Amino acid sequence: TNGQDVAEAPGPSIPVGSLVTWDYVVTNTGNVTLENIQVWDNMIGQICVIGSLAPGETAACSATGTAIEGQYMNIGKVITFYGGTPKTGIKVKDIDRSYYVGVP
Repeated sequence: TNGQDVAEAPGPSIPVGSLVTWDYVVTNTGNVTLENIQVWDNMIGQICVIGSLAPGETAACSATGTAIEGQYMNIGKVITFYGGTPKTGIKVKDIDRSYYVGVP
């Protein structure tokens, strides 16, 4: 959130109506290449699709919004299916929460 890794509330104070930027950084910590990696946010929806990540490789995408008043939390989620489709592949996923406080 605005350049900070904010895994616990309350997070930074951001004036209501100001621009908020979320960066979604995805790293393949495994030992196989992953493909068609979907990055989602529970408040915004789909953020991006990363075509391929080799072991140890990192990719990033971002989204923006407008700060609202009060405590805010969103959850970034990444998901892919190694070796196939959602029906045949092995599900690989992770989540990360982010917080800020919108102040008048």
